[in-house]
Amino acid sequence: MHTLLEGNGLQNTIITVLGAFVGSIMTLIISKMGKIKCYLIDSKIEYGKYDDGGSYRIVKKIDNPEYVSIKIVIDFHNKSSRLIGIRETKIEVFKDNQLLLSTPIKDDLETINIAPGEIQRKKLATSLSKNDLQKFLEGANVCFVYLDERNKKKKILIEKF
Repeated sequence: MHTLLEGNGLQNTIITVLGAFVGSIMTLIISKMGKIKCYLIDSKIEYGKYDDGGSYRIVKKIDNPEYVSIKIVIDFHNKSSRLIGIRETKIEVFKDNQLLLSTPIKDDLETINIAPGEIQRKKLATSLSKNDLQKFLEGANVCFVYLDERNKKKKILIEKF
């Protein structure tokens, strides 16, 4: 009885080479499947107003604020074996899946390149004017939004009103 394992040297060599080839291709495919994971570490939304003396002070939302300051701390973890970048970072406000407001992060942050296996912590901030404050309705969601390396839009919830 002749089986594959008992085959001649040429058959064994071909099977070995094919196995190595398929193994290499699978390793390449799996290594490119890594992703960026984002973890919201801290967030702070503060409302501010100028008093009659021109001093800026923090107020409650119900005190008719003139500005809102949004500060977040995010960890970006590259779980792949290749360099990955994210771009077009924004703060967006949604209500019932409808976009109410989109404003870019004002930290001159165009692209974040993250090396394989690396974790980067970023402190990001932006501010909004009184006109934008009207978008902070009851039931609205404030999200950190970015484009990943595959040009897909990703959202991280900062706060729900």
